[in-house]
Amino acid sequence: MISLSAVEVERRFGLMGIPNRFEDAEKAEFDTTSIVDLPDDVIGFPTPKGKSGLNVLNLRNILGTDPSKQPSFFDHPWYLDEAFAKDDCEPGWHFIYKSVVPDSISQPIHYVSRLRE
Repeated sequence: MISLSAVEVERRFGLMGIPNRFEDAEKAEFDTTSIVDLPDDVIGFPTPKGKSGLNVLNLRNILGTDPSKQPSFFDHPWYLDEAFAKDDCEPGWHFIYKSVVPDSISQPIHYVSRLRE
């Protein structure tokens, strides 16, 4: 698993032109949070309380969908009209797979949670 600190998320977001607003207290909190060990193909990262614009559709527009230019979004039409794609990320830790999980295309947003059962 790759785990990014709040400072590193802020730096990387800045390089990609993604708006972000971590408060100093958030940075301190995220830097002292213990992360569980997850598979190698998972990235863990914190999201700030100031999260305006941190949603799938906005990030897809900023980053694009060309897999030869990473990071990029998996380009598939099923999520374009889904409500979750317009919702800003909740503040706190998030974990995403670097590749598409088999059989996950066109599944509900909480599909991956069911895989743990």
